[in-house]
Amino acid sequence: MSRSTIRILVAALALPLAACNVVVSQKPWFTASPGDPRLSPGLWVALQNGACSFSPTAKLETWPDCAKPFFVRGTELLGAPEARQGEPPLDPAVFSDLGKWQGSTPVMVAGNPLVMQLRSDVMQNGAPAGDGFYLYLAMQPQVRDGDGTIRAVRIWPVFCGPPPPPPARGETQSIEDIGNSGVSRRPFPGLHKAKVGCEADSAAAIRRAAALSEDVAVANEMPPFSAKWLRATLVP
Repeated sequence: MSRSTIRILVAALALPLAACNVVVSQKPWFTASPGDPRLSPGLWVALQNGACSFSPTAKLETWPDCAKPFFVRGTELLGAPEARQGEPPLDPAVFSDLGKWQGSTPVMVAGNPLVMQLRSDVMQNGAPAGDGFYLYLAMQPQVRDGDGTIRAVRIWPVFCGPPPPPPARGETQSIEDIGNSGVSRRPFPGLHKAKVGCEADSAAAIRRAAALSEDVAVANEMPPFSAKWLRATLVP
């Protein structure tokens, strides 16, 4: 699995996951309910590192790569479009038109940490092709409103386990070994290797892996990152 294939929160965030060492499922483990945790509606920013410097009031198309905008509209997450590699920059007008942003409707379930379930469609020529699959993120709220609505979170992927050791110098690997090289050899309890990444035996196994994944996120080359609410509207 390419590091650029799966994106965190919404497709447009372009925050790569570590190889294939993530939990996925062909069918959803969680379903939405009225009491699910909620993110504050409006414009958010995902910060890829603590040293990211940007102006929240600057035009979105001028934000640095370390600051990725997304918009919360009800239960829907909208990510700003991005130009593909080698293509010219996007028209700045698309950043002020939510109708041109990419949408996703995840499921957030309560727990410590929270778990967000996202559908990732297989894309072809800009349109969904095939059944796609689901992936999972762990989220630890940092700031809440008085009614419990979340305004800032710490986020990390739900991993299969610690990363596998690199191959020994000069070691000859089979095609199967190369295909499995990114997947943990010591998966967390209730997880097992799958065609892509690993799958869980139960929803409880995903919750357990979410809590355990924070300690292996750095080793998996995807450290926890933060996201915070900025304002209720797209433009200041």
